[in-house]
Amino acid sequence: MAGSEWPLLLDDPSAVTALFREVPDLTGFRLISLHVDERGPGVTACFERYGLPDLSPPRWREQRLNAFAFALLLDAVTGLRIAGWHGTPPDRIALTSAGGGPGVRFTVSGPHHDVEVTAATARVTRVTAFLASPAAR
Repeated sequence: MAGSEWPLLLDDPSAVTALFREVPDLTGFRLISLHVDERGPGVTACFERYGLPDLSPPRWREQRLNAFAFALLLDAVTGLRIAGWHGTPPDRIALTSAGGGPGVRFTVSGPHHDVEVTAATARVTRVTAFLASPAAR
């Protein structure tokens, strides 16, 4: 599956596909946090990107917002491995089918990154736009 096809694995692909003519690969977004929920089997990955999606709501442009963020919620986690995590950008971030059955696999990889989450479902939540400093590019 190509990187830009990751939205097809979401419970509601339109949460992302409605904002882009061509959805970027997850590596095209900055991964800003990874939260493991101790209250239940869930992991949330938060992303941001300088610049608005090409099909963003008119009110975002009217408000002169210039950055975009969303959270990827991986629910009903059945596997979690974090063997490396560093403040530098990873080489690759991917959401793929779990292989061998239903579910999804979320991976973050690179010289200083080694994360794998296997979950029953994935969905995008908390889609927002904001005003970022030009230094955020």
